[in-house]
Amino acid sequence: MIQELSYIGFASPRAGEAKKFGPEVLGLQLAPDEPDGIARFRMDDAAYRISVEDGVSDDLLHVGWGVAGPRELEAVAARLEGAGLRVVREGSELASRRCVVGLISFRDPYGWRHEVSWGQAFRQGTFQPGRSMSGFVTGDQGLGHIVFFVPDLAEAEQFYVDLLGFKLTDEIRYMGLGGRFYHCG
Repeated sequence: MIQELSYIGFASPRAGEAKKFGPEVLGLQLAPDEPDGIARFRMDDAAYRISVEDGVSDDLLHVGWGVAGPRELEAVAARLEGAGLRVVREGSELASRRCVVGLISFRDPYGWRHEVSWGQAFRQGTFQPGRSMSGFVTGDQGLGHIVFFVPDLAEAEQFYVDLLGFKLTDEIRYMGLGGRFYHCG
């Protein structure tokens, strides 16, 4: 099943500002410019982990999950299709833009676009923080984490736990609010 949170993409009307904010504030490395004009950021030796492109509003565009290889990718696709989800086997052009070998896409119950890929490109020993810092510590976990605010926790758990195979690891309750943490891989 899914092993890691590989990459995430955002839209913003201030995408150009991200090229300074990412390195100077967050310490991310700006990846080399691509002809598509999308700002891509590195936090380790992966080709990129976060992208920001021009958009009319601030929005989450896609979440990219990683699997070990093509068999695992096909197993995820079959599981999703078996649950009635529409799965798109994306072409080489999108895979190239995402710096992976192959990927599929689908939408969760809330409409968010998810991509599952394999063969993410790495450039060993090349990460340079955008500002003076010791670096990021995620290791084999990719990006580390993402937070989703969902209107129906039971529905979300059915999707992320039962279908995608995530595991509940922690729960926090504070001042009437709560959060649950799930791990993949």
